[in-house]
Amino acid sequence: MLVRSCLLFALLGYVASFEPPTTLSPMTSPTVTPPAAACSVLVVADLSSAGASWHVEHTLVRATVAGIFDGAKHRSFPTQVAFWRYSSGPDADGPLPTAFGTDYYSVPIRFEDKGGDLSVANATASINNWSVTNSVIAIFTSSNKNQIVAAGQNYLRKALTVGISDTQDASPFAAVVLHEHDTNMISDAILDMCKTLIQQK
Repeated sequence: MLVRSCLLFALLGYVASFEPPTTLSPMTSPTVTPPAAACSVLVVADLSSAGASWHVEHTLVRATVAGIFDGAKHRSFPTQVAFWRYSSGPDADGPLPTAFGTDYYSVPIRFEDKGGDLSVANATASINNWSVTNSVIAIFTSSNKNQIVAAGQNYLRKALTVGISDTQDASPFAAVVLHEHDTNMISDAILDMCKTLIQQK
């Protein structure tokens, strides 16, 4: 009888070892916040002979780049900037960049080797073949009306372009048009276009 009781208790203990626990700890997954999408901006300067004052343009371009980074601090997305210029051709201007700076001091702004007969039409033709896509483009220009019209005829990136000219209407090649003296508005317009671009991704 004693042996039978011991066997019964042993069997009950063996079965109990396979029973699920009465309470289960809930499974929790870590919360991961994806990084904000970055906005890439190409700032393009006109260093051709059409420029009235390269010193003024140099100041405007630098103020624009600084304004982009300063304004981005108050936005919900990081921003990176590259610089390119058009003047007399590839030897002076170099290729369109593929690397972007993440702060003001990491953007190389070159204003040497000024002069040349290239217009904004040459610039937009080059930008059409740029390997970087989905970038906001800010183009400063001193080109005349006919050259600006020509620039817009076959330009493929008008929807992402801010055009800046003090003498002409840049709307043939730009979705947003500003004058050079609107220095406080240029970087804001670029960042507004960045916001729209990111929301579309």
